[in-house]
Amino acid sequence: MQQQARRTLDLAVEAARNAGHYVQIRPLWGTYADVYAFSKDDLQLDTGAVPGEVSACLRVYAKIDDQIIPGWVLFRSA
Repeated sequence: MQQQARRTLDLAVEAARNAGHYVQIRPLWGTYADVYAFSKDDLQLDTGAVPGEVSACLRVYAKIDDQIIPGWVLFRSA
């Protein structure tokens, strides 16, 4: 289901670009240290997943023209 949602997002990005907008998106995965600059109000977990890693990307980072929409992730504390 997550991959289907991402494909839907790709279609929306393509439509916005075709309409002349600058659009950049970034799903946030990997180490939390690598993605925290692109996210805001993240949720920290004390159990599950690998310490220091993003457990789930709840909202992708997006930049649309000059507007930045930070991502949102669940991550395991180190």
